[in-house]
Amino acid sequence: MNQYTAVVKQEGEWWIGWVQEVPGVNAQESSREALLAALKTVLQEALEMNRADARAAAGSSFKELALASAGLLRTSGFDRLSSTGLGRKSLQHQRLLPLPSPP
Repeated sequence: MNQYTAVVKQEGEWWIGWVQEVPGVNAQESSREALLAALKTVLQEALEMNRADARAAAGSSFKELALASAGLLRTSGFDRLSSTGLGRKSLQHQRLLPLPSPP
């Protein structure tokens, strides 16, 4: 299972956020819960489009190999963010629920 990191913050009445690991995955909603739901939807769509584009670019003869991402996850930003007290006031990191693995 893959895990992605959402960076979310409240700007006035709106919640805005993006997914660190996938450029272009961002959203704006009126509540934090709606924002996280929207980010999950946009992330799933982006991954499906990227997967389709990669397969189309590879042509008819290719192999798909899984890469282990567990060692690539960085959590030091969470520690720094929480230790500075910035968590709820300006910027929050929210670990998204894992998406299902592709078939």
